[in-house]
Amino acid sequence: MTVSERFWSKVDKGGPGGCWLWTGGAVGNGYGGFGVGSLTDGTRRVAYAHRYAYELLVGPVPEGLVLGHRCHVRRCINPVHLEPVTGRVNALRGKGSAAAHARKTHCPKGHPYDLLNTYVDPAGRRHCRECSRTKVNAWKRKQRASRPSRARGTETHCPAGHLYDEVNTYRSPRGDRQCRICRRAARMRYNQGRFIQAIEDAADVPHGSHDFGITAADFRVLKPHRALVVDRVRAQAGGLPAEQAAEVARRVAAEIRVEIPRRARVPSPPSGPPRRAVVGGLVSDLTEPEARAHTDEIKRARRRTPALLAAYERRAWAALGYPTWEAYVRAELDMSRNRAWQLLRQGRVVREIEAAAGGVSMELSEAEALALKPHLDRIRSEAAKAPPEQAAEVVAEVDQEVVTEAARETLRLRRERRQHRERQEILLLEAVVAEGGADAVLARAELRRLRQGVRRVIR
Repeated sequence: MTVSERFWSKVDKGGPGGCWLWTGGAVGNGYGGFGVGSLTDGTRRVAYAHRYAYELLVGPVPEGLVLGHRCHVRRCINPVHLEPVTGRVNALRGKGSAAAHARKTHCPKGHPYDLLNTYVDPAGRRHCRECSRTKVNAWKRKQRASRPSRARGTETHCPAGHLYDEVNTYRSPRGDRQCRICRRAARMRYNQGRFIQAIEDAADVPHGSHDFGITAADFRVLKPHRALVVDRVRAQAGGLPAEQAAEVARRVAAEIRVEIPRRARVPSPPSGPPRRAVVGGLVSDLTEPEARAHTDEIKRARRRTPALLAAYERRAWAALGYPTWEAYVRAELDMSRNRAWQLLRQGRVVREIEAAAGGVSMELSEAEALALKPHLDRIRSEAAKAPPEQAAEVVAEVDQEVVTEAARETLRLRRERRQHRERQEILLLEAVVAEGGADAVLARAELRRLRQGVRRVIR
């Protein structure tokens, strides 16, 4: 008996629905199995019966495709009931869990799996956007409920215990209040971490696997010489095992730390009788005791801006023997040069506003002062018409109008961004409707709703 005769002797062509049923043995997954090849030469193997019949009657199956049963009968070998398809299409046509989930049109909560409410993750799984939003909102409510209740913006100290005063308070673009000391410390930790990562990359060791003994003080000294440290570590630790490379990097950092001379210390204030100081050709308007008293006044003052501006203009730093203004504010006031210049700019603007209002003293933040600066002519004209005791009210009214106008501008920008986003969604939905398909009906309804909303906003 030939192989072909042996194969067809195991086929019943009278199955229901035109199926050719395989009556021979079956493999573990229920498909028919047919032995081909010879035991003597080692070519014996078990082939799928339906695949063998398809190749025998139709031809080879295209590469990358599988044979899917249209009749869903695994023992059927009728080539008419077989179709070369991808593995994904074959799985979705079947009766397994993947096919059952793919045929679902709504999530377990009843939300539709339509174009706008469906998110497909990188693994190809569908997720309901509405359920995801509900879950995230519930988690946020739980987190808020677990925090101690307190009125927002009423804290006098940051979580680390630093005072929220005029100097130590930073307002973010969103209006959040932040501690400047904590911000500087966080920035320092971040930069120190990046510095250590650069050394680890140069030594070719895993991140965080070794301690190089670089403290915050060492980092401040080594930071300007980062390229020197990295190049020397790469040259000396290249090709060494991780442990030896880490030890070489640690030694190189310590050697460079010793090689770099100590930064020049701020000279001590000069001793002797009171005199007008001359530093760099600049003569101070204060004697040393007067400059010391003025500096102590700045430290005690609740509003440091006016006193700080006076100290700069009268060159108190020169009277105390400091070479520069930056060295004075860092050593005496523990203030960065950027913050000092910000306060000076704020003081100048506040002085101009006070002069425009008739010399009335007032407290304005840096943001308020900079917002009112373009309106100095208006403040000057309205303050001239009002009594002197109402000058502060004039400034407050102008400030309120400026804030209101800024809020209106913000709302206008938000409205324009929302209109732009809705127009982009309309273009996307129009493309879906033009292509047709199962999502066209849902896209058409969503398109109608969005167009009505855009018309209402434009009117």
